[in-house]
Amino acid sequence: MFVSPVNGAQAAKQNEVVAYVSVKAAKEEVLQSRTIGFGKVQSRPADVVSVDAPIDSIVSKVYIRAGERAKQGSSLVDLTTAAATQDAYHKAQTAVDFANAKLKRMEFLWSKRDITRRALDQAQVASRDAQSTLQALKQIGAGNQQTTVKSPIAGTITAVSVSQGDRVAKNAKILSLSPGSALAVLLGVEPAEAGKVQPGMSVNLSPATALGVKSIGRVSAVNAVLDPQTRLVDVLVDLESDSTGPQPIGTYMRGEIILKRERAVSVPRSAILYDKKGAYIFLVKGGRAHRLDIVPGAEDGDRVGVTGAIKPGDSVVVQGNYELKDGVKVDEVAHAVR
Repeated sequence: MFVSPVNGAQAAKQNEVVAYVSVKAAKEEVLQSRTIGFGKVQSRPADVVSVDAPIDSIVSKVYIRAGERAKQGSSLVDLTTAAATQDAYHKAQTAVDFANAKLKRMEFLWSKRDITRRALDQAQVASRDAQSTLQALKQIGAGNQQTTVKSPIAGTITAVSVSQGDRVAKNAKILSLSPGSALAVLLGVEPAEAGKVQPGMSVNLSPATALGVKSIGRVSAVNAVLDPQTRLVDVLVDLESDSTGPQPIGTYMRGEIILKRERAVSVPRSAILYDKKGAYIFLVKGGRAHRLDIVPGAEDGDRVGVTGAIKPGDSVVVQGNYELKDGVKVDEVAHAVR
């Protein structure tokens, strides 16, 4: 702060100094306090579809690779039924033929009353069990030497777990598939800020290499542990809308998580000073500086919401305030900064 004597005899008589300051007007506006995180576009975990092997088999052909888009019903992989599975199917067929033949014989004997009802019931149960076993094997394709696995939905292949020639067991994962609309961003947030983040908060997202809001998301989950590699807390953000079309999985994103929105009277950050009593600012009224104790609130860029005896339009000292004292005469030297 530059201090100069007031010109003239009156200044000399009063021994008064003038502080040259810059001021800006307090404003009433909606402030958004936020925290920043960085991460990648990924599939929403809850919506990822796992495509599994229906039978023990050998992978004879793979039609797709990770990152490709698949149409519903398109071919994903060809599986050659394992020899043991084919053998089980043939045995099941033989068991059905045997059970049915025995049942016919028992029905004939029952008609002659040469067997008990219990013996007939047992033959009927054996026939039904054999039919059920064969039908179950048919449903999984055990009767086919080769089975083509089709895509159950339209979406993006996020991972392929097999290669041609691999042996796969029944129910083993072949690949993962994500619906095109089921995208999320996993943001890493500093631990000190993560405690402020809650599910449901709005997030402004943009590719890290091209800043500017491109997508809108909403926090769906906040991890309770640090990522061991990044030492950050993972925050999962579901994408709600995208002004440029879906971002490819793996795109590095910057996310602004809106922690709080509030309407308040705000001042520039440079206007706020602190001492033992707390936070305060200087207002210019009647050509003099007047200290005003305040409570800082939401922060939005360079603006800070404040609570106190201040109203929109009040002139707040933003430069030259560090050495000001309450009641000092001031001269506003930068009116254009308002």
